[in-house]
Amino acid sequence: MRGHGTFCGQTKPISISKVLSILKNCRIWARANPFQMQPLPPNSQKVTMWCGFTAAFFVGPFFFKEIGPSGPVTCGVNGTRFESLLCNQLIPALTQRGCVDSTIFMQDGAPPHIATPVKHLLKLHFGNDRIDATIT
Repeated sequence: MRGHGTFCGQTKPISISKVLSILKNCRIWARANPFQMQPLPPNSQKVTMWCGFTAAFFVGPFFFKEIGPSGPVTCGVNGTRFESLLCNQLIPALTQRGCVDSTIFMQDGAPPHIATPVKHLLKLHFGNDRIDATIT
């Protein structure tokens, strides 16, 4: 095991109302009525996000979205989108911290994680310092 630590990541669809409920503990100072409420539908829209962490820091969250006719829309995660996230977000973030060479990358066996291009990319950057956990 090399020096920095294990990096774990997780992709999760999360409802927008859940994200908003997380913000309930923040205070908003305003001149208008502070008790005004915005009702949310019971089945609100969802966003798909990914974040990763070590014992020392977090990376993300990153959101999976595409540009539709009326603007950004959330989308599912596949091997191509996950590879893009790794190339364009995660690996540059770890490189900026100077810890790609000292990090062990850990993930579950979800189909996007085991796509051939993703496995090649992870091997290129993390060598054999990868943990691919599959649930049986």
